[in-house]
Amino acid sequence: MRRKLLIAASILLAIPIVVIAAAILYLKLGDLSRHRATVERLVSNALGRELRIAGDFSPDIGFTSHLEASQITLANPDWSSEPYMVSVERLAGDIELLPLLRGSYGINNLEIEGAHVLLESDEAGRANWKFDTGTPADTESGVPLDFVIGQARLQDGELIVKVPSLGRPLELTVTSLEFETDDTEILDLSIRGALNEADLDLTGRLGTLAELFVAGKIEHDLEGNLGEVEFTSRGTVGDLATLADADLEISIDGPRMSEVTALFGLESLGEGPFQVTASGEPASGGYSVSLDGTLGQVSVSASGRTDALFDPGILDLEVQATGPDFAAVVALAGIDDAARTPFAVSGHVRWEGFPVTLDEVAVTIGDNRIALDGTIGAPPTLMGTDFRFDAEGPDVSAVSVLAGFGLPAESFQIHGQLVRLEGGIGIQGVEAVVGPAVAKVDGILGDPPGYAGTDLQVAAQGPNLVSFSDLAGVALPALPFEIAGRLAPEGDSISLENVSARLGPNSARVEGTF
Repeated sequence: MRRKLLIAASILLAIPIVVIAAAILYLKLGDLSRHRATVERLVSNALGRELRIAGDFSPDIGFTSHLEASQITLANPDWSSEPYMVSVERLAGDIELLPLLRGSYGINNLEIEGAHVLLESDEAGRANWKFDTGTPADTESGVPLDFVIGQARLQDGELIVKVPSLGRPLELTVTSLEFETDDTEILDLSIRGALNEADLDLTGRLGTLAELFVAGKIEHDLEGNLGEVEFTSRGTVGDLATLADADLEISIDGPRMSEVTALFGLESLGEGPFQVTASGEPASGGYSVSLDGTLGQVSVSASGRTDALFDPGILDLEVQATGPDFAAVVALAGIDDAARTPFAVSGHVRWEGFPVTLDEVAVTIGDNRIALDGTIGAPPTLMGTDFRFDAEGPDVSAVSVLAGFGLPAESFQIHGQLVRLEGGIGIQGVEAVVGPAVAKVDGILGDPPGYAGTDLQVAAQGPNLVSFSDLAGVALPALPFEIAGRLAPEGDSISLENVSARLGPNSARVEGTF
């Protein structure tokens, strides 16, 4: 009886092997190149995009089968800027058939030459890597994506990434890419090439190939060089396409900041060496994030929360920045003639679209201090701005340059509230003491160039009017002054109401339209 059971078991185990062997013999003797159209149709239907094999298609079937194909293209959606998402000059590899019995694929010695890949998205949120398969992503129908590639080599490849958030397309030219998998199917990766004309050298471990293909959960430990810039990235990304469920630690440093900003088409952050470390991990309602670094001689840090690591809609951060040269920093914004003095910025910033909320933001420029609380609207109109300010220090000229006008190098105290209105700026309870001069202003200052809608109640006095020549844009006399009253432009005229003025020994009262 036992002998019969062993014979029966042997027969049962031999049946699939005999069937595969018979199928292999049949396939080996047949002309499989005639099935090119069938392969094209099956893949095209699965992806919802046209696959074409215009060159060679030569399967060599065995227990370990070998396939070679050339001039392969996978179409892009109609809205894309290029006709093909993927094009490959030559592809070759070995496929193990026995793992098919358990629904998996084993691929070894994969060789790819002359590959061109375009990843592209647009302002409407469309992305060419999102395929119209006609079935839900979590369906259990069809063949599961369960495969292992033992070794692979890619030569002379190109990856181009075009997404709206980048200042310029990313162009990755791959001279050579090699990887092999270990027992856990994690890739040991090595890449040599260039990214936007900067030499690239990248090595490390990068998830499983199956997860990479579906942009799934990726564990990684990578390090490399981009030109003279060194970088590392370690951790886990739950969704490679959106950086969801990410737990990351990233560092980057190099000798010149301008090299990086130019590489990615970003606004210049100045010159000098830089070093930045950043981390993000899941937290209630989003992610806990932190950043520390030096940009030239400027030190920056930020910590707090965000709803997403990629294209965030909410940022809630405590920020700090310090540096030895205020003039060098504001020059990046096109502000010239600022004081070359140390500066510091700190406070709480919340961004959920505009307006941005500022809470207990403190700015020091040399020995001068500015405190801000409120909101800043979106440029260029700054609609939604409404903040209180309190400033004091020994040199008002160091602060006034930020507003685009000059004041004398005098001690000062200024406080009040500014509100952006339709057509102008509301000035509420602004009081200023600049040296021995005192001023109070309330009302509305209309938008330039005509300043229509201006209606100001002004009171000012001081011992020397010449100090304010730069502010007025004309030469003023070196005489004591005092002025009070209401000023309101009306078309090409100015309405003066209950205005009294004194300049040196002369005084006058003015009422009317001029």
